[in-house]
Amino acid sequence: MFKKELINFNIQARNWEDALENTCNILEKNGYIEHKYINKLINITKEIGPYYIITSNVGIPHLRPDEGVIKSGLAFFKLRNKVDFLGNKIQYLIYILALNSNEHIDKIQSITSILEDKNLFESLNNNKFNIDEFIKYINNKGDVKL
Repeated sequence: MFKKELINFNIQARNWEDALENTCNILEKNGYIEHKYINKLINITKEIGPYYIITSNVGIPHLRPDEGVIKSGLAFFKLRNKVDFLGNKIQYLIYILALNSNEHIDKIQSITSILEDKNLFESLNNNKFNIDEFIKYINNKGDVKL
């Protein structure tokens, strides 16, 4: 389940590095990651590109559990404007934080229905959800087990 402190629909970012840093700062502030997670994510993106871009508008940044994850969680961030992630325009970042590989795979499978929900993203694009409404909508989806 998404926790309120890990949802933000108003992330300012000038570029992809800002987007990762600004969203990861929220994760770090709330005790989900160590600072090294931010640096590793930025460095690996520079090295191999944004491997976590899975649709035309959504990225799911993630690292291995031993690369700075402190506790498990899911985070959902909407950038104020689409940001170029090395050729991919992204406005949404969903973080999967897991303490082991099995949990990581389970969380990926759980968010599939979110990614396929056109109504959800249309509502988010049109600013029709506040954070509480978003959580209620996600919790009411029977096929999401977060």
